[in-house]
Amino acid sequence: MWIYGNHRDSWVHGAIDPSSGTSVMLEITRVLGQMVKQGLWRPRRSIIFGSWGAEEFGLIGSAEYTEQYFAKLSERTIAYINVDIAVFANATLRASGMPSVQNVIFKATKQVKAAGLDTSVYDNWIQYFNRTSPAHGIIPRVGYLTGAGSDYAAFVHYLGITSMDISYTYDRGSVSHQAIARTAGNVLIRLADSLVLPLNCSDYAESLEDYLKTAVQLYQDKLQTQKISMEPLKRAVANFRSAATHLDQVILTSDLVNETPMKTRRINDQLMLLDRAFLDPLAFPDKYAYRHVIWASSSAGRQTFPGLADAYANAELTGQPRDWDKVHYHLSVLSQAIEGAANTLVDVI
Repeated sequence: MWIYGNHRDSWVHGAIDPSSGTSVMLEITRVLGQMVKQGLWRPRRSIIFGSWGAEEFGLIGSAEYTEQYFAKLSERTIAYINVDIAVFANATLRASGMPSVQNVIFKATKQVKAAGLDTSVYDNWIQYFNRTSPAHGIIPRVGYLTGAGSDYAAFVHYLGITSMDISYTYDRGSVSHQAIARTAGNVLIRLADSLVLPLNCSDYAESLEDYLKTAVQLYQDKLQTQKISMEPLKRAVANFRSAATHLDQVILTSDLVNETPMKTRRINDQLMLLDRAFLDPLAFPDKYAYRHVIWASSSAGRQTFPGLADAYANAELTGQPRDWDKVHYHLSVLSQAIEGAANTLVDVI
């Protein structure tokens, strides 16, 4: 199953936050519900729509939902889509999420017409926010879900569920609401109906490599003076890349429509559970419910592994041996988590 959600409370009148997102969610449920009732469509996977309470007061509704249904959600949830503020500000799409969802968002936006323009959401998006990928060239920039800006927080940090958050940054006569609804609906149907989950592990590997490159540039020289090696982390990231490439090849070369359903189930389990492998309940003892070692919040202001960045900043400030030991600890936590994630992507014995 997968989950689509938004909160319903607001600080003031809530026209933008959250009602723009709520209107999109209600329209999607209306359209999909009508298709199901008419016998035109039935999703391959179950879909849950969540209307969370008390988001503005601390993400209370979504957090309590994940706590109450911890086991069920951990075992069965493929992904979570959050559409909070659906429309605001400038003139294009904005999206954040785990790196593995980048590809499915791109495919959806290429099929949806941009609000008020004679071009696709994808082509409009790439003009405003873009980056250069070693694998894909110039592509739209998808942000990361670090911190706890909306109801995705409990799904990402507490449960390790692959998540995304999308919005459109301008409304030309409500057509932006249509664009974001069509984009979110397109992503929804792909996640619900694809035989193999449309999640890409190689894009995850690229993000880990970017984080590693930054960490090496910022920390390696100083860590060597403290007799702390980054080699285990480098090996872990390299092993993850190798495992991700291998799984991509398995998917590419398999005829899953005609092969045993168990092979499809195995691959989908590997894709679905990938982010769970990055959870460590002891990594952040001072941060309740933060367990994801890649996307946890950080006060260091560095685009790299959060626990390592915070520990290094503190050790550099104090110079105390015990604080450098914490840096070593976070390097170990990272290395083990990434190695563990890589192991989930290799062939099952």
